[in-house]
Amino acid sequence: MKQKTARQWFEMLNEPERSQAIENALSSDMHTRFPDRLYSSHGRALDSFVWEETEQGYEYWDAIVDLIECGTYPFKKENE
Repeated sequence: MKQKTARQWFEMLNEPERSQAIENALSSDMHTRFPDRLYSSHGRALDSFVWEETEQGYEYWDAIVDLIECGTYPFKKENE
């Protein structure tokens, strides 16, 4: 699978997850230290910030990753 930056992975998410993930990643230490780091999947990219430290919380992001890994997350269509 092609590697992408966290932001590239997040751009494929629907709202509000897309904006939340981008905001959380931009405010994380990982982004500050490794802004162009490449990730192999959505799940890995979502690990670029600490879920417990977000407004949404651990359970929220864990549920999103579960949906992605199960293939049931409704990703954005190409033209949206």
